[in-house]
Amino acid sequence: MRAKYRSANSKVLDFPNSEAPRQSASRMPAIAPAAVWSYLKETRGDLSWTTERMIRTLKISAAEAGSALAVLNLQGYIQPGGEEAEWITTPAGEEISGSKMPRYTRDKVDRALAEFAVRLKEANKDSKSAYKAKQAVAFGDFLSKQVRVQAPDVGVEVAERKQKNNRAGIPKPELEAFLKRLKGRSSVLNVRPYESWMSERVHRKLF
Repeated sequence: MRAKYRSANSKVLDFPNSEAPRQSASRMPAIAPAAVWSYLKETRGDLSWTTERMIRTLKISAAEAGSALAVLNLQGYIQPGGEEAEWITTPAGEEISGSKMPRYTRDKVDRALAEFAVRLKEANKDSKSAYKAKQAVAFGDFLSKQVRVQAPDVGVEVAERKQKNNRAGIPKPELEAFLKRLKGRSSVLNVRPYESWMSERVHRKLF
């Protein structure tokens, strides 16, 4: 089941439709839905996690976390753990967040990110390229102390090297082609277009 939600930049949490009653949109917590999924993704392999951890990772208030947790629990993506303010991500939560069982070593991920940063700099020096990277941030469970981690997500903000008149934005096929070239043959990274929430949560700047 895929989430149906507004743009992450709208900062409105909105979950998939079903026959179950839902809270009205005006009562939803003001958190980018994609940011919430990014956090749930990081909990894969953990027996449980705390409200405080969610607050620290997403850099949100206790009130925002409480509202988000209530919705996640209502939707069946999490369930209460054995202690107060403790939670367990359900199989539904693992699915909707796109998580995988952690299988990479931290060293392998760090090498992949370092190589990606080099490709970013090389691409920005290529005067023949129509595009350049303005910034890139990486986030995921590799920022934790886990021994085995998932492939990190990397958000890249792309801009035209020379602004073309009357063009609202970069065509999706061209953007995807540029990001694919940056990613190279790496199977360790999930490279995607940058969104503002990626810099609002815990992350690592690549340049």
